[in-house]
Amino acid sequence: MNNLVSQQSGQSYLADADLLEAWIVDQQASALTTLVDRYSVMVLSVCRRRCRSLADAEDAFQSTFLLLARDAGKIRQPERLAGWLHCVAHRVSSAIVANVKREPEPMTDPQSVADPPRLVASEPLEQLAKRHEALVLNEELAELPAHYRSAIVLHLLEGFSIQQVADKFQTTAGSVRGRLQRGKQLLSRRLRQRGIVPIVAFAAVHQWTVSAAEAAGASQRFSDVLAANKLPAPPIDPPRLDPIHLPGVRLMPTILTSAAFLAGTAVLALFWTANDGSLLNGQAAAGPPTRLAAADALTPPTVQAQFGSPSQGPSSTKVAPISGAAPGQVLPAPAVTSPPMRWEKRIVDTVPDSLFAEDIMARLDEPLGIQLPDATTLAALPNQLDSLPPGSVILDQRGLKFAQVDSETALQANGITEEMPLRVALRRLLHPHGLQAIVENDGLLITADPAALVHQGIGVSRWVNLDTKAADRILEQLSESADCQFYEVPLSEALTTLSAQQDLPFWIDERALEEEGLTADLPVTLTRTKTTLQNLLHELLDSVDLTLTIEGDAFKVTTHSDAEDQLLTRIYWLEGTGIPLAQAEEMIETIQMSVHVNSWDQMGGSSSMMTIPSKRPAILVSATLATHADVSRFFEVMRETQFGAAPEVEHEQVPDTGQQFFVGGGGGMGGGGFF
Repeated sequence: MNNLVSQQSGQSYLADADLLEAWIVDQQASALTTLVDRYSVMVLSVCRRRCRSLADAEDAFQSTFLLLARDAGKIRQPERLAGWLHCVAHRVSSAIVANVKREPEPMTDPQSVADPPRLVASEPLEQLAKRHEALVLNEELAELPAHYRSAIVLHLLEGFSIQQVADKFQTTAGSVRGRLQRGKQLLSRRLRQRGIVPIVAFAAVHQWTVSAAEAAGASQRFSDVLAANKLPAPPIDPPRLDPIHLPGVRLMPTILTSAAFLAGTAVLALFWTANDGSLLNGQAAAGPPTRLAAADALTPPTVQAQFGSPSQGPSSTKVAPISGAAPGQVLPAPAVTSPPMRWEKRIVDTVPDSLFAEDIMARLDEPLGIQLPDATTLAALPNQLDSLPPGSVILDQRGLKFAQVDSETALQANGITEEMPLRVALRRLLHPHGLQAIVENDGLLITADPAALVHQGIGVSRWVNLDTKAADRILEQLSESADCQFYEVPLSEALTTLSAQQDLPFWIDERALEEEGLTADLPVTLTRTKTTLQNLLHELLDSVDLTLTIEGDAFKVTTHSDAEDQLLTRIYWLEGTGIPLAQAEEMIETIQMSVHVNSWDQMGGSSSMMTIPSKRPAILVSATLATHADVSRFFEVMRETQFGAAPEVEHEQVPDTGQQFFVGGGGGMGGGGFF
């Protein structure tokens, strides 16, 4: 490697990975300088679009490459260096804008001087609009998954051909086309959600690109620092580069806040003009105050609430005297108005109200009164409960089927005594089998207890557009142990081998692969022992940028685009998670901020979630199989750490102040991949 990089002029053909290795292992300054020269135009352009002054942009440029020099060894996929630099440059620029206080200076279109033949914005407002469009694209591009961002940066911003990008990524041209297609779709959705036309944003980015001469000057200044053999520390602490901690990374909220302030000021000005300034001197606009009758002065005005009847009776409200009133003059009492109210809806359980039900409820707190045999059955239990009226105990056959028990299921009565309250005895008998006793108007119903069953893995979820039993059966096989030893084996042959070994059906959607320029004969190389089939398939398919889904009663290997076009829908019930059942919306927010963050619709992805209002609160998720796998694991973890009953949520009528709170996106843990 030393010989390869010994001559500065001979380094341009070296791959990014080779140059990074030369810097990391051998500390070859010329290798790092070559990388700076290679990406200086892109990095300086990103910094110029975000920063408020040329000095800030210069600092951001130098800091980006100082971070590269320091953290080069942490870059696990050097072929994605271009995307890494684009993202870091944007975050460093945002951090400098937020933490370095300099006077802003006008920054004109950088190409207005460097590239006169191009059409440039002649009006300052038009220049500002184009810069804003370029900045929004930078923000959304920085938030894309790394493999999409790197492909877009290299192909659309750096001008590499698809084959050149494929060579850099050491993959096929078809795989790069697939990444570009999915990345552009995701980026376009995000841009349109922010009111930006994608093609206009890309045009603005190219217009707000610095000249090669400007970038060369910045690159030379970095080389001069590098020649001193002692790199200074970056001016921005690395934790500040995390987008979760960066205030003001997105520009749109600032603009909206300013617009709201201006609109509020305008409304206030109009109101002031209409009232001729009378609010400030304590007089009503309609004319001078009139004297009130003594009785009227002592009786507070009737307050009409937005909902319900008028309030009556004396008021505890004290009215402060108004300055400027003549002695003995009675001014009109200020109008007392209640704040507007809003209603929140909730699901209310039906309470049995028959005399028969009230009698049964009373008897549940009485002693059992009999000694049950140590072993009895569900079918025999109604006749053994002598303290209840004959025929009052009903076995819910549908509930028993849901709990996967039948009427002949044995019940263990060990430890149940005659003095024990009937309510407690029934719980000890039924709870181990996922059952409960519910009082209804026509008797005591023994049925399924979903809150107990979910901890046994029963009734936690159900597929909507798949056969639940068939899908769950083949998904269970993914946890089985598997081995493989493939070297440059066609993908179709590798899957046939795994199918025979694991007795699991696979098929390849060759039409979907063909649309992205791929075939079933893609060579794969993988050697694994004593791992799960799930992990093995994930590594195997990820190496060729494919994924897994379910169709019918078999696994289908397909492209990510095809999987996102044919989402799988599943209902997840919320019992046993420890979250109040009335707070399903909060559960959705938690999942969207922690599991596959970029896949949800509010972040420009294709997956979606919604609540299902019912007696068993649930959420409906439409997503890929990979996302469903991690959502399922999320619920498993929640239930494993939950003990006892979930807290209850009380609803009340509260004043509606008109304030709304928004939770911004752009952060999260990213979520792991399933396939």
